[in-house]
Amino acid sequence: MPRAKKDYKNISLKMDAKIHAMLVAYADDKGQSLTTAVERILKEKLESEGYNDRSSDMRSDGNK
Repeated sequence: MPRAKKDYKNISLKMDAKIHAMLVAYADDKGQSLTTAVERILKEKLESEGYNDRSSDMRSDGNK
């Protein structure tokens, strides 16, 4: 049975080349895709700053 599809949003950004190289090395070392690495890094940082899953509090345009 196939897995349920994730609800996701696409993002586009410009990133410093040195940070990108660090990210690629990190993802490779962890055996993760860039998407997974970025999601996990962002989730850990946001949760450490007190931003837990508030998706139910947000409108579809990202505003409260």
